[in-house]
Amino acid sequence: MNDRKYDRALSLAKVILAAKEELPDLIDALNERKYDRALSFAKEGVGIKAKDKNDATPLHLALKDYYIKWNKREELVKALLESGADANAIAGDHYNGATPLLYAAEHGTDNMAVELLKHGAKVDGKDSYDWTPLLQAARCGRTEMAKMFMEKGADVMSRTKSGDGVLNWAAISGKNELVEIFLANGADPSLIGSGSTPLMNAARNNHEKVVKTLLKDKRVRDTINVSNAYNGYSALDYAQKNHYTNIVKTRLFSSAFGAGKKPRSVHSGRLGTSSLRAPPSVCPRLLFGSKSCSGVEQHETISGLRPSSS
Repeated sequence: MNDRKYDRALSLAKVILAAKEELPDLIDALNERKYDRALSFAKEGVGIKAKDKNDATPLHLALKDYYIKWNKREELVKALLESGADANAIAGDHYNGATPLLYAAEHGTDNMAVELLKHGAKVDGKDSYDWTPLLQAARCGRTEMAKMFMEKGADVMSRTKSGDGVLNWAAISGKNELVEIFLANGADPSLIGSGSTPLMNAARNNHEKVVKTLLKDKRVRDTINVSNAYNGYSALDYAQKNHYTNIVKTRLFSSAFGAGKKPRSVHSGRLGTSSLRAPPSVCPRLLFGSKSCSGVEQHETISGLRPSSS
């Protein structure tokens, strides 16, 4: 190629690249919250398999952006999936390897979860901290979504790397029906996750109905004198500390403490096992309980921290 032809080809390439940079792609449209443009790209199948710098796909971004109205997000998610978006795409380390269904459980709607499952989403797909969609639904108190996942075969005994099960998180959400459903489906109420039992989590968040439901199970009554591995508080300590007199005066609660057993500090595991261990680190974005759940009331967390006002 002579110099003149090379210069012409180089100039043409620069023009093409400049034009390409001026054309907003699907990722840009989503980042800029230009919904109509994003929907147009999605319906045409343009850029649906693209990834941002953190390896999140347009489907991830649409599911996690709760600033877009519910009905518009549902339409966008459906369009992406119908155009061939991967329902099991794994995001990068920045997003802890999250799957689309995990984001649906945290930020989405039941309809979004239905669409994902219809397009082959794995109901027990985990992120790098072993969070499953069912655990996320439990944390966010999404009863109908949790039932949907269990109907699809979700493991009710799944646990995060820090050792917390569905009941540890459902007790924080305060959704008594969800707690009852998990118990009926075989969830273990005596699991001691990252320092706390389900009973502690319910007591410190003033969820009286959940406390009463849990105390009907003998396995829970066997954990009633257990203290938090980090601060030494028992379930009753939490209730007294927060002046939840309705829980303190619960007859079954009081009588269970009547034995006067000395509280024990334990680490992650099941009561009565010899394999109690210190819990691994908790996923950073989940330190503040239900703070990141869209439209969900905030509660104290597994570790007893209150969400900041920021």
